[in-house]
Amino acid sequence: FFQRQKMEITSRKKNGGPQTAKYKEILAEQYKKCVFPAVNKKYKEYVKGVSWEDMLALVLNLWEFMEKNLGPGKDSSALMRRLPARFFFPRQNNCEPLVHIIGIAFKVKNEKNLRRFDFTSSPHHSVEMLLEMDKVLKEECMYVSPCIFFSKKIGAAKKKTLADMAKRNGFEVTSNVNESTHVIVSFTDEDPAEGPNEWFRPVLRYNSYCVAHYWYFPDSYNTLLKKKDVAGEVEEYHQKERFYVNAYWLIHTEKYNEIMNEDDYEEVDEEQQVVDAKRPQANKHKQNVKQKTKQKQTQKKQKRKKSKSAEDSDNNDSDDDDDDDEMLEPEIKDIPASP
Repeated sequence: FFQRQKMEITSRKKNGGPQTAKYKEILAEQYKKCVFPAVNKKYKEYVKGVSWEDMLALVLNLWEFMEKNLGPGKDSSALMRRLPARFFFPRQNNCEPLVHIIGIAFKVKNEKNLRRFDFTSSPHHSVEMLLEMDKVLKEECMYVSPCIFFSKKIGAAKKKTLADMAKRNGFEVTSNVNESTHVIVSFTDEDPAEGPNEWFRPVLRYNSYCVAHYWYFPDSYNTLLKKKDVAGEVEEYHQKERFYVNAYWLIHTEKYNEIMNEDDYEEVDEEQQVVDAKRPQANKHKQNVKQKTKQKQTQKKQKRKKSKSAEDSDNNDSDDDDDDDEMLEPEIKDIPASP
């Protein structure tokens, strides 16, 4: 499906933290021209006096926090899963996920009256902020929480092991393929990540640099390399209605506490894809997310209208009372609370 370039001596980062110096140097222009204006437009009331440098520094601190507290080997299961690291690399003229991440951070800071961001002494507060970001990103359909269907090719014992793993990570398991976002097609004994060589492909390009993604490593390990050292065309990640992957996508997701790049694990399941072709309404799961979000927004608007109507009614009654010669006891009404 995708090109591979072999590295005899790996140029990959050693961990899932940021390449701070390179990130600042290479992405400064993106923050100035794309990220900063978009955040100011979407979250204007929360970012007054905030510079693009402040936004860039915030993202690097968030990234470093996730590596230290939510990375592999950490007791992160009780906290949360890492945000998809691909969101930290804004696309040309498309930086919407990063806009929400930055905007929500400053919104939380403003609402909690925090003087500054503190990612060292209060990790639970930082996790609360990350959970709010995760919620908004899902509501905006930037990505969805996986809903997994197991192919009948997976044996009963392996299926139970994988299903327990999925539930342990907060994923849904379904017996209806039409509700799924991921179909686990196969589960071999050989882990594809244990080969002798490392392979990568370019997934983004910034002027003289590109972002290299390494097969069977999470996107947080994506590495900024000089364009002259990387051959081939850029192959960006694209969200699909449904991914067909092998079981190691799920196994590695638990290992790194980060949803893995499905492109590394894709397999063809011709039998299941034929079934999908007969069901063009496929992926009700994503549609349900959009419907629930829309319903919540509608309910909030209706509550605001009711609250405003009740307040207007009370104000009118008060004006009428002022005109009366006698002081009357006001009628006590139940006013709906504002959301």
